[in-house]
Amino acid sequence: MSEASEKQAASPGGGIGVVIVAAGRGARAGQADGPKQYQRIGGRAVIAHT
Repeated sequence: MSEASEKQAASPGGGIGVVIVAAGRGARAGQADGPKQYQRIGGRAVIAHT
């Protein structure tokens, strides 16, 4: 990693983006009756962990 990219990674608002992929019914995730972003993991919905 270059010095410039290390500084960018360490600074707040360093231009890092995140995409949360949580589309579909969730059939393979074990919940065919609703969206998987609402499936509970550790007592909270998946979307709440982000």
